Amino acid sequence: ELAAALNYLHGKGVVHRDVKPSNVDRRGHVALCDFGIAAVGALDGDDGGGATPRRRSFCGTVEYMAPELLRGESYSKAVDWWALGVLFHELLAGATPF
Repeated sequence: ELAAALNYLHGKGVVHRDVKPSNVDRRGHVALCDFGIAAVGALDGDDGGGATPRRRSFCGTVEYMAPELLRGESYSKAVDWWALGVLFHELLAGATPF
């Protein structure tokens, strides 16, 4: 359900930018919530990689941030997928990988 939610958001040009366990609602169905720092329209002019032309802000939760963000690169749909992978790692291992 989380992957489907990200696919839907990315299809609408939205990057969530803070996928983590506390932003997942588990009332019957899994739902992604807290869009307070989401970037609407971030994927306009998507070149296939989903990168925004340049990053204008730095936000999110460090443990779930993709390495490219920590290097100063732009937000993209790939950063949401990275965070989802970290979230799954935490569910399976009981801790974030880093």
